[in-house]
Amino acid sequence: MYPPKIHNLLRLMPLANMSMDRAQCELLTKLNRYCLEGRYAASLPR
Repeated sequence: MYPPKIHNLLRLMPLANMSMDRAQCELLTKLNRYCLEGRYAASLPR
């Protein structure tokens, strides 16, 4: 079984059976923007 081909950190956490508190969720929300921007820069609105 292969991991899903997604880069959304908020979606990956529960798939990895990991829990997060509110502060961690907020941090992942901020970090998620940079992960997506680095991977899919051309498709994001400016």
